[in-house]
Amino acid sequence: MVPTSDRILVEVLNGSGHRGAARIATRVLRQAGFDVVYFGNAPADVDTTLVLVRRGSAEPAGWILRVLNAGVVRESPDTLRRVDLTVVLGPDWRPPAEFVP
Repeated sequence: MVPTSDRILVEVLNGSGHRGAARIATRVLRQAGFDVVYFGNAPADVDTTLVLVRRGSAEPAGWILRVLNAGVVRESPDTLRRVDLTVVLGPDWRPPAEFVP
């Protein structure tokens, strides 16, 4: 869970090739306390889930790794995106059973 005093802005992009993954991951992350402000498709598929640190500390990226139980963290500053973190879902991420329709 995210400390309640922090507001972590996140975007979630589906690079997994699995339809609906970004929408499900958005629900998972919001339930954990992250402020997901956008979700959609990545420009290209990735081999593994990436948590890109756009601005601020890398610590919240570790929190996302624990919530999603997948991925690696990379520094990729981009203040024009107006989010703290970008999650690019890869095929290694599997949604929790309670979120699978």
